[in-house]
Amino acid sequence: AYAQRNPLNEYKQEAFTLFETMLATLRINVTRILAHVELRTPEMEANRLAANRQAEQSQGQFQENQGDTTAAETVPKVGRNAPCPCGSGKKYKHCHGRLAA
Repeated sequence: AYAQRNPLNEYKQEAFTLFETMLATLRINVTRILAHVELRTPEMEANRLAANRQAEQSQGQFQENQGDTTAAETVPKVGRNAPCPCGSGKKYKHCHGRLAA
């Protein structure tokens, strides 16, 4: 199976190749994660929290003005094969209705 080669050397060579592949994958994943890191200062976090509170308050006022209607009544249900309401021209199931794989 190893073409008249020493099996121990073949196992070592295969292990080394797998280890190098693992290290390369690890480098790629770490780089990908670090590229998406957002640094936040305490001032930025305070501004974000204040904006969220303000948005929640305005949303609460909007809901009070709506009366007894619920979110399910105001947003029509879109069928999977219907065109996506975002206007992309794709079917809903291939656009915003896509299931996470």
